[in-house]
Amino acid sequence: MAKRVIWGRPKKTIERHAKEDLCRFGEIQEELFYKAPRGRLRKAKAVRTSEEIRKSGFPKKGEKMAIHTHIGKPGESLASIPSIRDLKTIIELYYWYGIKTQAISRISDEGKEIGRTIIRVKVKDREKLLWLWRELSVKEYAKELGLINGKAWPKACYEVFKRWCKHSYISVKFFPAEGYYYNKKLGDFIPRKRSIREFFTFLFKNLVK
Repeated sequence: MAKRVIWGRPKKTIERHAKEDLCRFGEIQEELFYKAPRGRLRKAKAVRTSEEIRKSGFPKKGEKMAIHTHIGKPGESLASIPSIRDLKTIIELYYWYGIKTQAISRISDEGKEIGRTIIRVKVKDREKLLWLWRELSVKEYAKELGLINGKAWPKACYEVFKRWCKHSYISVKFFPAEGYYYNKKLGDFIPRKRSIREFFTFLFKNLVK
């Protein structure tokens, strides 16, 4: 179920980095941030591939939340759902650093944050965490061997995600930004149709600016 969330400074920081990428590279690159309670977002150093962050800076002492971005046009299939790599990182950060809360910041191709997926780890048993991590590694290995092709991979990730939610390994909430809502069928945030009154209010605010 989609919820409301207070966006504030983290939204501005994430969008600023996204727009800097657009200016420098002509496209937005996936980023990773860490955050301490009541602290500012800190962008982690990362070594990227064309598909994902493969290696990133480690969290510092006191940082209790990790946020990484997913880039694409609003309404892309499963774009707000964690991948297998995301789920492995969720386990790794919780297992080694105690970071229980992690988020996917969904960024449009124009550099605007359109929603967030908040994920909390609920498994406390360390052996169980290792078992889940190994299961994900097997999935990744199957993909590398070609047993799961590229088109089937998003669906394979989604099936694991659904099972984790069903068995309460993680809890997940979707928070749309203003003007958007979470479409469960698509697995992504899409623009919400405005009423006539909302349209003219929006138009007036932007004309005043």
